[in-house]
Formats: sequence, C-alpha cells, structure tokens
Amino acid sequence: MENKNINIKKTPFIIKNYYLIGLIFSILFIIMFINFIIFHFIISKNSLFIAVMTNTCIPSCLIFVIGFFLKNELILAISSVFIFRYGILGFFDFVSYKYFDYISVNITKFLPFLIFIQIQHLIMLLSVIFVIFSLIYKNKIKKMFYGFLIGIIFLTPFMIFQHNWISKNPDILFKVFLGE
Repeated sequence: MENKNINIKKTPFIIKNYYLIGLIFSILFIIMFINFIIFHFIISKNSLFIAVMTNTCIPSCLIFVIGFFLKNELILAISSVFIFRYGILGFFDFVSYKYFDYISVNITKFLPFLIFIQIQHLIMLLSVIFVIFSLIYKNKIKKMFYGFLIGIIFLTPFMIFQHNWISKNPDILFKVFLGE
C-alpha cells in the first residue's frame, strides 16, 4: 500500500463564512448610515452637502453595501478605496484638525462621541481587510486592481474638492463635530 501525501487545503473562516460576514458588515453600515441621517438631518439640521463634506466615511460604506448585495466584487474593491481613505485614515483625522486642542480641553464632552466614531472606523478597517483578503483568496487580483484604480480615479478629485472646502470653512466642520 502506497502512502500518498494528500494536501488538503483548509478553507479560511472568512471565505467559509463570506456571505455571513459580508451581511454583518452591511447591516452595521446600514445602522451607521441611519445614525448619520439622524445626526446630520434631524439633530443638526445640516444640508446634504455639509453632511457629505464633513462625514464622508459613512456614505462611503454604502458603496460596500451596494457591492455586497449586487454580489459585485469590482464595486467592493472600489468601496475599499473610499473606506480606506475616509474610514481607516479617519482614525487620524480627529487629531489633525486645529480644533483638537479645544476637544482635548473639553474631553469629557467629546469622549463618548470620539469612542463611538472610532468604533465605526474600526468596523470600516475590518471591512477593507475582509474585501482584500476575500479577493486575494478567490484569485481576483485583476478585479481588485481595476476596482482600486477606478476608486482612486473617482476619489482623487472629490478629495481635493473636499479638502479645499474644509480649509475654507473650518468653522462649519467644528460646528458639525459639536453637534450644533
């Protein structure tokens, strides 16, 4: 009897539970979007323009939701670019604005807000890892590359416009952070 080495490849947890994990991210993003709507339009009475200019990470997550429900890996890759910029790098945005000194002096007022926001950004980080890992494991490198490229093409002009607008209107950004 011949001993054959059989290489049994174990399917990673993320791939085995792809639809469940994607559904969990989608549900969390929808809940975050509902919170976005309540905060910006009901509590703060912001316009759609101001809401998107000051809190782009949550609308970026809708790209993920659309891609997941359409089962479109290209859209998921595109969403990763936006979520990377606004969700992951958003971890650091709060400490980069000139109003951080004011926030740090009044930390007890802002701490619950900052913790909640950073939990949302952590969820976004995990979603990007999920998309990248899934596409690499499924050997969809070309689709991932094109998605990243398309995402960068659309993100770059918007990001330039947004940064110019925020630099000209920092008081509006501050009022949004304060919930005014």
